[in-house]
Amino acid sequence: MPRIPESIKNPAKLFNGPGSLGRLYRQASALISAEQQIRAKVSGEVYVAGFEAGKLHLTTPSAALATQLRYRQRRFIGKLRINGELVAAIEVSVRPVSVPTRTETPGSRTLPPAVGQQIADSASHIDDPALRSALLRLSKRCNPADTP
Repeated sequence: MPRIPESIKNPAKLFNGPGSLGRLYRQASALISAEQQIRAKVSGEVYVAGFEAGKLHLTTPSAALATQLRYRQRRFIGKLRINGELVAAIEVSVRPVSVPTRTETPGSRTLPPAVGQQIADSASHIDDPALRSALLRLSKRCNPADTP
């Protein structure tokens, strides 16, 4: 019978252990805690983007809120602790919420035969030969399967 890994027997050891997953989990929970502390004092959407060497990086989708945070950053500096380390500086950046753009694939469009007939009739009354031939080519593109 194969040996069952310790991580399967006790998954909590993955998050509480000294490994890289444990460090990542502790850092993420500390950043979430800092975000909750800031959101309790600031109304609006504020996100913690990172914390490194005493510098807390905040992002917000609003330029007005970013300006408000820059003015109020002295109140937060020294009062916030992340992983037991005091926040020495705060950097605020604006990151607008990105809305996914809808991409439409260009499909082939067909004209009903009645429209093709009207275009051909109109082309017979045109004096310009280049325009007449272009209109006749357009009228031939009509799909006969789309009869009204």
